[in-house]
Amino acid sequence: MRSVVLAAVLLAFVPSLMAAIPDSPFWQDIAVRIQTAPDLTNAILRKLCIDRDGIVYVLTDRGVARVYDQILAIDRSFRPLRSKTPVDITTSPSGKLYYLFDDHWLSNADNGLPLGTFPAGQYTSIAVGADGVVWLAGPGRLAAHGNGQLRPIPVPSNFKNWKLLADETGFFFWAENQLGAFLPATGSAWDRNVPDVQALAVRG
Repeated sequence: MRSVVLAAVLLAFVPSLMAAIPDSPFWQDIAVRIQTAPDLTNAILRKLCIDRDGIVYVLTDRGVARVYDQILAIDRSFRPLRSKTPVDITTSPSGKLYYLFDDHWLSNADNGLPLGTFPAGQYTSIAVGADGVVWLAGPGRLAAHGNGQLRPIPVPSNFKNWKLLADETGFFFWAENQLGAFLPATGSAWDRNVPDVQALAVRG
């Protein structure tokens, strides 16, 4: 009998407990349709980056584009870069945008001061670490650019299709089913059977 009475008392309190939970607003993801400007009709979109100011940049086969009020158009903010199409773009861990061209790389975040050059046609991918080291990769090539010097790193000649990533912990890459890393704390590390990687990302 006591159990029946206790159950009845608890059931009587349930509605009041449920009513006490506040109905507070919350964020919800929505889809925002982005239109393309006429000069980007049928353009090939190759890579997307978001810089430290939250600006969305897209590497296309016609140059670097950015989103203006839900319209993707060629970025004409920096006059020296208006007529150039980078080979690759990336952002540093601090959110600075970097450009890789055929014979040099640069960032416009600090008045173009971060800059490095190399023989034309060697590198096709770029990543930037928290320490400011710029990592470059190309067919059969890998190099680190820091303190004004380009340091080649030996890799197999068949490494052609690179995926690069750099963050506060180190530099990571994938090429020809091999995942590698250069970590300041522990040195280099390899996993030699990681097939079909399309992109690298970091969480945290």
